[in-house]
Amino acid sequence: MINPALIKSVTRLIIPLTFFLNSGLITYAQGIELPDILIDTPQQHEERMRWWNDAKFGVMICYGVATLPGEGGGWAMWLDQIPVREYAKLADEFNPDPDAMEQWASVASEAGMKYMVFTTRHHDGFCLWPSKSSYMDFTVENTPAKLDVVEKFVETCRKYDLGVGFYYSSADWRFPGLYFPGMYRSNALEMKEQGYSQVRELLTEYGKIDIMWWDVGGDDCLAFGYEPQGYEYKIRDHNWPQKKHYSGPPIWEGNRFNTMVRELQPDIIINDRGSMVGYEFDGDFYTPEGVIGDFDIKRDWETCEIFSSGGWFWGRDPVPNSLENVITTMVRVVTGGGNYLLGVGPRPDGYIEPQDVERLKEIGQWLDKYGESIYGTRAGPHPNGEWGGFTYKENILYIHVLDWSKLPESLPYITKKIKKVTCLTGGEVNWSQSQKGLAVSVSGGSEDTIDTIIKFELSD
Repeated sequence: MINPALIKSVTRLIIPLTFFLNSGLITYAQGIELPDILIDTPQQHEERMRWWNDAKFGVMICYGVATLPGEGGGWAMWLDQIPVREYAKLADEFNPDPDAMEQWASVASEAGMKYMVFTTRHHDGFCLWPSKSSYMDFTVENTPAKLDVVEKFVETCRKYDLGVGFYYSSADWRFPGLYFPGMYRSNALEMKEQGYSQVRELLTEYGKIDIMWWDVGGDDCLAFGYEPQGYEYKIRDHNWPQKKHYSGPPIWEGNRFNTMVRELQPDIIINDRGSMVGYEFDGDFYTPEGVIGDFDIKRDWETCEIFSSGGWFWGRDPVPNSLENVITTMVRVVTGGGNYLLGVGPRPDGYIEPQDVERLKEIGQWLDKYGESIYGTRAGPHPNGEWGGFTYKENILYIHVLDWSKLPESLPYITKKIKKVTCLTGGEVNWSQSQKGLAVSVSGGSEDTIDTIIKFELSD
């Protein structure tokens, strides 16, 4: 995941990297055919994704030794250029309360979230399970906690009937081969071997897993040009096009990696960050980060967003997003065809901050009242806009009005017979249809309603 403070790391000495990236490398071959196991028919894809599309709202729990510095949103190792062995000493301080994982699931359930994604291993390489494949044995087993946090996470997810998702970063900042795969190819392949082995552990030792959430994956994220630990090179050559693909021989082999995932967990849902775009399997859904995706009902997508000022991981004195911000974003995402994944960072002791818990419960209270217009719906049938948008299920159409001042004079005409019209958020609905389309207004409703929700019950 990208840290907003990353810009801090690119203000130092610039050494051109183009030579290191391209010298002596062969061009990556295009036109690779997908393995059959990664190909779904439209019907198979719809069935695979149905529970996720019904769920709409999830949480990403961002936790690990990266939490301990309390700054940098999980990127302290990178931003402060902490040497590998110095950073590894954080493991001596890692000691979460085993009951904290219960709180995660309990609060997520109260917040109306339907699935959880957990950072099993972030870019710093620290594993939240006793991985047998970890470079330098940088795992929870070698901490005072001696607790398999992944196991506790899965256990509590199942207790609260929440979908289980594993976040895994293919990048590992401790490997020079991440940055210079041309110069350190054997090192890059060692990182790859660690990745394959660790993902196999995760998908064979914890039962059924619902989501594989890659981050910083695929060969395009190799050699992305920032400082490797212990080297003086700082950032990529400014002349290096940001969208230029890695041109060397394959490292991660995204098709092979995702094939292994699907073989181990046939029903799993996989995101788009584990492959090289345009070359390999591009996932079951794509993941705009920190922005609301465009209206798209042809391909599944999920907006992931930071919940508090601390960043993805916990930061000191964090301030959670306002209820209005979260609900408005959720509605814009859902009416645009996407899911909403909110990133929450527990404290070093493992517990979610009290002010975050309070806000999350407020979100759940809103969903208790109006969740019928969110859960189990689909976006459309018409595009959303700055004013709000539509959701529907079976013969019910919901109109979500977030900003009345931007509501068009006429909305698209409803062709089915209208049986009943109500306003879930209070007030009396006034509506009429003409050749121009549908006109709606609400009188007597609450003035501080974040989202005015008008429900149209239609004939078969």
